[in-house]
Amino acid sequence: MTETCLNFFPHHWKPSICRDCTKMKDEHVIVHIPEIIDKSSSEILSSSRQTTNDNHRNHTIIVSQHESDHRLDIDTHLLDDKKKKPISKSTDKLKRKKKRDQRKDDEYRFIELVAKQVQELIIQLDLKNEEIKKLRLDQTKMVRYHETLEKALVDELEYRERRELERQHILTIPRRTPSYWGSNAFSESYREILISNQSKEFDIINSLVNSTISKHGNRYGTINGQDPTAFVVKQIRRIQNIRLWHEYCYQKDSIINKNNDQIDDCGSSIYLEVNPILMPLLDKNANEYWLFHGCDQTHISDLLQIGYDPRISNSLGIFGGGFYLAENSSKSNQYIPCPGCGGNNRF
Repeated sequence: MTETCLNFFPHHWKPSICRDCTKMKDEHVIVHIPEIIDKSSSEILSSSRQTTNDNHRNHTIIVSQHESDHRLDIDTHLLDDKKKKPISKSTDKLKRKKKRDQRKDDEYRFIELVAKQVQELIIQLDLKNEEIKKLRLDQTKMVRYHETLEKALVDELEYRERRELERQHILTIPRRTPSYWGSNAFSESYREILISNQSKEFDIINSLVNSTISKHGNRYGTINGQDPTAFVVKQIRRIQNIRLWHEYCYQKDSIINKNNDQIDDCGSSIYLEVNPILMPLLDKNANEYWLFHGCDQTHISDLLQIGYDPRISNSLGIFGGGFYLAENSSKSNQYIPCPGCGGNNRF
């Protein structure tokens, strides 16, 4: 039979049970022995010797011994509790710290993940902004291109309309050739007609050449170092070039329209006034002149086939580059070789 404790000490986990004898609190006889507990073992022993009853002495000793052992056991349990509690608190603190650190790490990882996602969104947004900017630039270029294309189309339509009007106007321009050219003047696109020295046309040109001689007082255009007093016309060729003739008619009509058909009021050439014989071959409405041009024989063919082109003219002329013409036959004679050096050419 288990001996009952003299005092009840509740268990830490089960307060209704004694931790020493594992009995309920009701089964304990509580004995108050503060003096025994407080006194030292030597005092307990001395009091036991004075007792005459052996049984009582033994009981006292047993009780005292039990109480002493119980006291030691209490102290041992208290020490164990004191030792256990700091360990438990330290463990809990470490666990809590570990949890806090874990939460911090999780929060840091979450923040890093969010920051990474935000950075990716920013990059995507920048790419979209660049794409939008490029699209806007392409749109601007496309708008400008369409504007340029539309303007070019309008210009082209206006040009075609203008050309059509010019063509219609050109069709109305009189292209009739002089009567002395004959009825089959343009049977070929280019013809050279040798003028008979017995014709009226030959006489007019011969008179024109010799009536426009002037004194120039220099070695250029002279014959044997002297100014010519007359030219002997040996041969005259009339050039019938259909392309050049149409261009000439168009330019002549433009001049007439530009001056409101009043060009005949302008002063005519002095040579035409002095020599009315030159007039029959000219158009009075356009105030036409007879002009001369002197050049080297090597350029004659190009002039007859293509016409005058001031872009390839000599830039050393008195008035700079250009195509020079003169009313004086002797002036044009200055630009052709001397007959003694290779013959004359005059156009």
